[in-house]
Amino acid sequence: MDLRITRHLETFFQLQNRWPVKLDDQMEYHWAPYGLMLEVKDERLLMTSWLLETQVNDLKHWVEHWHPRAFMGVPQRLFIIKHKLMISCLCPKTSEGRDWYKMIQLQQQFLSKVSRGSQF
Repeated sequence: MDLRITRHLETFFQLQNRWPVKLDDQMEYHWAPYGLMLEVKDERLLMTSWLLETQVNDLKHWVEHWHPRAFMGVPQRLFIIKHKLMISCLCPKTSEGRDWYKMIQLQQQFLSKVSRGSQF
């Protein structure tokens, strides 16, 4: 992991109020009510969030109600693993720790609608 990514991750975790953590190319955290997986891929951050407790069986409803505008124009991938709705994106190469922090907030806002069973 290069120094630029390391510094941006430090900023991200400080903004999350989760510092210090062990930085690595692959990290997974369970901070209720969310799970978070971060992977560094070719100088970019792959960010995946999910709800730890809420179970989802139908992906169609959620896929129909998200749009890139809601995520700063960054496409998100929605999928289900073991009845958990996962939302994932590959952050742009030019993004920084503050951008990652904003993205995680947007992903978690989306997931909070799932946990409340919200209709859009």
